[in-house]
Amino acid sequence: MIRREKRLAIGVGATVGVLAVVLTAGAISANTEPSRSGESSVGGNATATADSGSGETRLSVEVGGVNWTVSRTDGPDEACIGVVATLHGEELGSLGGGCGRPEIGHMRFGIGGIDIGGDWFNLAYGEVAPETRSLDVILGDGTVLRHTVVPEAEGLWIVVSPGQPTSLGSDFVLIKALDAGGSVIAQETPPSLVARRLQAQASVAVAEAGSGDT
Repeated sequence: MIRREKRLAIGVGATVGVLAVVLTAGAISANTEPSRSGESSVGGNATATADSGSGETRLSVEVGGVNWTVSRTDGPDEACIGVVATLHGEELGSLGGGCGRPEIGHMRFGIGGIDIGGDWFNLAYGEVAPETRSLDVILGDGTVLRHTVVPEAEGLWIVVSPGQPTSLGSDFVLIKALDAGGSVIAQETPPSLVARRLQAQASVAVAEAGSGDT
């Protein structure tokens, strides 16, 4: 069952060398099960399209009845990547991962979260080199989420994982891009989402305490 709910969701989007705070006004609600260690986050519901005329490539994944689409729009000097959550074609939330090009030995990635009717969906997404065949996304509780690259997506990837906003499982601690033989092509250590959420909660608590004293 999916229900529409409007609330403010705060996430942190990151690319190599760039850190940005993303505010998302649309939120969604859905029942879903968390991914298990070793399972592909894409599964059989993944679709990828490339539109050479518009310069946009998209990879869509269905999780909990909601469609999550990571897209890359190519420009003359750089490409911009972001994620949009939709239900029946209506946009309900989004995260932006910035613009640029992946450097040799690195990958582009974004991380963040969207409040889903009181539940939290954590997202990791981005772009990898053409020789990448899969990614291992390791969570703070040790869970490993495996994403198998879809060739038509031209390097785009996305992992969607539900969890409590401040639990260990809501942190993406390591992302590894692997070739066909399982060797590591590139890996990144994202900043802690949980630490930033705790900081945000503490700031709100201090502000509320201050307003109560006046």
